[in-house]
Amino acid sequence: MEESSEGLPHRGCDHWHVPCASADQLRELGVTPNSKGVHEGCSATSNYSFCSAPAPVSGMAAGVVAVSAAGDDSCAVTTLGQGYCWGDNLYGQLGDGTTDNRSLPQPISGVTKKIIAISTSGGHSCAVTISGGAYFWGRNLFGELGDGTTVDRVSPVPVLGLSVGVVAITTGDYDSCAVTTSGAADCWGYNGYGQLGDGTQTDRQAPVRASGLPPLSSISTAYANTCAVTRAGAIYCWGEGANLPTPTPRDSWTPLLISSLPPNMASISVGQDHGCATTTAGAAYCWGNNWSGALGDGTVSDSTKPGLVVGLSQGVEAVTAGAAHTCAIASLGTGFCWGMNVFGQLGKDSQRVVTTPAAVSGPLP
Repeated sequence: MEESSEGLPHRGCDHWHVPCASADQLRELGVTPNSKGVHEGCSATSNYSFCSAPAPVSGMAAGVVAVSAAGDDSCAVTTLGQGYCWGDNLYGQLGDGTTDNRSLPQPISGVTKKIIAISTSGGHSCAVTISGGAYFWGRNLFGELGDGTTVDRVSPVPVLGLSVGVVAITTGDYDSCAVTTSGAADCWGYNGYGQLGDGTQTDRQAPVRASGLPPLSSISTAYANTCAVTRAGAIYCWGEGANLPTPTPRDSWTPLLISSLPPNMASISVGQDHGCATTTAGAAYCWGNNWSGALGDGTVSDSTKPGLVVGLSQGVEAVTAGAAHTCAIASLGTGFCWGMNVFGQLGKDSQRVVTTPAAVSGPLP
């Protein structure tokens, strides 16, 4: 992610998730190179190294229950409730008490209770503990850590007012949101597009309540948009209008009910310029910017109307939207990805743009 000369965020590289930054640092993925400096399915040039097929993360061949990756860093949670992060650590986003880049997973420091959920944005990261406490660390340019300051943190700090009662968490580029046990949405950080949902464009260094929402089950935020799924299966979105799935795109500083989606929604994922959601029956829908084929509809035409992803009308268990690509897990654990593939991020050594879901290459244990 780049910043302008005025310090305001631009859309940039945080969510492209280039797997490695240089030929001698394949390790930003946490992958141990072989004797030639690469791993099977990975390649290196004088400037970049990357993997076009899944490669195991060192020390994490088993026991991982959750993972989050963005920009040049990644994080995971184990069955024991321990959190680990690796990769770029410019802002302290690995949470190990330093700003040293790490080529292998490092334990997150300072969180004494078991971690049940984790999220990273490429600049800041967060975790939810088994008691419902929210902890954040890393970049804090606009107050995205929610601790009442704009001071970067190299170790986790608690979010003001959210020491208990958090059931879901999400990190955007410069903002963050949480869902509480009551189903309320609290957001904080950068609010230039109204993505905090409080009816203003005022940045917040501590959580504020997104207004007018029924009880929620999950939430997702990215650069300029936030969307959430209600307990009744409806979806609400707010923020920059260009990427909202509404008939007439317009910025909205408060949540809007998305009537163009079925009423039985189960999950939501907001990427940099597009979003995707799944129904309780496992159908996948996507909308937004489609220059890279990230909507999975066989075209590169943008669409503000959610459309079914080709071949994924049922059986999808999870979906995630990145900067310019999308991935899904279907029944039996099959992985599918589509969109931009310049760096092998689709898990497939093929053309640079894939407009319909393609099975991820290589064995997935």
